[in-house]
Amino acid sequence: MGTERASDKKRSEDSIDVHLQAAALEVCALNLQVGKLARTIETARATLLARDSVSELTQAVSKIVADKADEHSLLEIVSLTTLALRLGVDRTTLWRMRREDHFPKPLQMSSSRRLTRYVWREVLEWYESRRVNSSHY
Repeated sequence: MGTERASDKKRSEDSIDVHLQAAALEVCALNLQVGKLARTIETARATLLARDSVSELTQAVSKIVADKADEHSLLEIVSLTTLALRLGVDRTTLWRMRREDHFPKPLQMSSSRRLTRYVWREVLEWYESRRVNSSHY
């Protein structure tokens, strides 16, 4: 009987060892999954931060481009036809305004005086000053 008990005890110990090894393997597997999840979370966090940074950068670049475009458009030199379209008046009206209203003088682009252009910024300044002056009456 002593041998039987020793044998049962050995089997119990072997069984416990097998269960402990299985539990240890499960813990290792869980640690691997936790590690993968942690890396996934870090990747997601980095992606979100990068996306926010890219979004902020895109907005900043868009603002700079818009500011430069506005700046460029103010320095733009336009023809009488383009000016009439932008102001919503006829070309004849522009000629009359130029004669009577202290309208900005055109740039003479050729010696024949047939090719004239206007500086858009000057026209806008004239328009704003006219609008401010007319609001006082």
